[in-house]
Amino acid sequence: MTEITRAPLETSSALPHKWRTLLLLSLAELLGIAVWFSASVVVADSAQFSAAVSKLSPKQYMGTALTLQTSLGFFLTLFTIRIGPSLETAVGWRYAFTILAFGPAVGIWAMMKLRRSPEAVKLANGKG
Repeated sequence: MTEITRAPLETSSALPHKWRTLLLLSLAELLGIAVWFSASVVVADSAQFSAAVSKLSPKQYMGTALTLQTSLGFFLTLFTIRIGPSLETAVGWRYAFTILAFGPAVGIWAMMKLRRSPEAVKLANGKG
């Protein structure tokens, strides 16, 4: 463990102060971009699913349907976070991400199926 942390510390201490600052700012910028992108993608599809659930569910069950959808979304997120390291250990990150890609693929398939259904008229002012 100390060997892993020693190398970056030696590298950063050998750099002039302005280069260390620039490096840290660049890394912070990259992290910020990654977080922004991830959050914008998750927020975008979450709102779409919530809107579809509220438009398509029976009015007397709308609260229950939205609660179920939100709960399942959080459960899926927790499950994915929990299973990620186990998948990485078993098959490596390359294949772990490939396995995790089945989730969004199923979501895309479900939305395409919904778009072709008669209920799609209730969404987006009839534009499905």
